[in-house]
Amino acid sequence: MLKTTYRTARAESLPEQIEIKIGQQSLVLHKQGSLRYGENPHQSAAHYAAQPGLDWVKDGKGGSSWTNLADLDQASKILRFLERPAALVMKHLNPSGVAQGHSLPDVYRAARDCDPRAAFGGVAVVNRLLDVPTAEAMLEGFLEVVAAPEFSPQALELLHTKKDLRLAKIQPPQNLPRFLGDAGQLELRILADGGCLVQEGFLSRVRGSAELETKVGQPTPEQLEDLLFAWYVTTGVRSNGVVIVRDGRTLAVGTGQQERVGAVEQAIQKAGEKGHQLEGAVLASDGFFPFRDSIDRIAAAGIQAVVQPGGSVKDEEVFQACREHGIAMVFSGERCFGHF
Repeated sequence: MLKTTYRTARAESLPEQIEIKIGQQSLVLHKQGSLRYGENPHQSAAHYAAQPGLDWVKDGKGGSSWTNLADLDQASKILRFLERPAALVMKHLNPSGVAQGHSLPDVYRAARDCDPRAAFGGVAVVNRLLDVPTAEAMLEGFLEVVAAPEFSPQALELLHTKKDLRLAKIQPPQNLPRFLGDAGQLELRILADGGCLVQEGFLSRVRGSAELETKVGQPTPEQLEDLLFAWYVTTGVRSNGVVIVRDGRTLAVGTGQQERVGAVEQAIQKAGEKGHQLEGAVLASDGFFPFRDSIDRIAAAGIQAVVQPGGSVKDEEVFQACREHGIAMVFSGERCFGHF
C-alpha cells in the first residue's frame, strides 16, 4: 500500500494566498500549485511564491513533492557562488557531489561519481544551459529531477523520453543574493508550539580567494581555488559539515555530525569507501576545530590544505599541528552552519 502512496498526489486545501507581516514589511505569497505531498506521503503541501520563479517543464509520477522543491532551493544556494560551469546532485537537502570545470557533461559526471550510490534517484542541477551531451550523461543513471536555467530544445526532447523524470526551469543561480551587501531574504521557521524563528539568510563575506586569510603555510594557486570552491559547497551542507575537494570536484561530503572530529572522520571514510585517493586534496570545515585531533586525521589521509572559520580558543594548538604535518591552513572569517 505504501508503494502506491509514493506515486499518488495527496489532496490539499491550503489557502490560495498567504500574507506574512514582519514589522512594516508585508510579504504576499501566491499558491503556485499543489505538491504531490509534503516531506512524507501523509502530509499535504503546496508551493507558494511572491512571483513565479520556478517552472515545471515536465511533471511525472504524480507531481512534484516538498523534498523536490527543497532540494532545488538548496542546490541554488550552492550554485549561486559558482561562476564556472557547475553541476551537483542533491539528496535530502545535501549535495552528494558537486563539481565545476569547463565541459558541462564532464562536470556533471564528476559530481555524480563523487558518490554514485547516493546520486541514485537524486536531483541533478546545473547552472547553465543544459545541452544534449549533458542530457545524455544524465540519462546514464536514474534521477528524480533535472533542473537548469535553460534547456536546449534537443536536450528537452531527449529528457522527455524518460517517463517519470521531472524537469524544472530555475532562476539563474548567480542572480540570487549571495554576498554581504546584497539584498537578502529573511528565513522563517515555524516552531511546534506556534512560535517562529526569524533570521537573515546566509550571505558570504568571501567574494574570492583574496578573502581567505592564510594562517599556516602558503597554499598553491590551485589549492586556493579548490579551497574557495570547497568553502562555497560547505555553505550548503548540513552542519557539522566537512567537504573534501580536489581539482574542482568533491571527493566526499560529510554532513550532519554532532562532533567536529567525527565529521572529519566521516568524510574521509566516505571518500575511501567510494575509491577516492585523498593525497593532495583540500578540506573545508563549516566550524572551527576545537582540538588538533581533526588535523592529525586530516594529515594521515594525505590532505594538504584546509579552510575553516577560525575562532577556537585552541587555534594555536591547531596551527602547531598544521606546521608539524606540513598542512596549509586559511581562515574564511565566517561560520556557515546550516541546520535547515
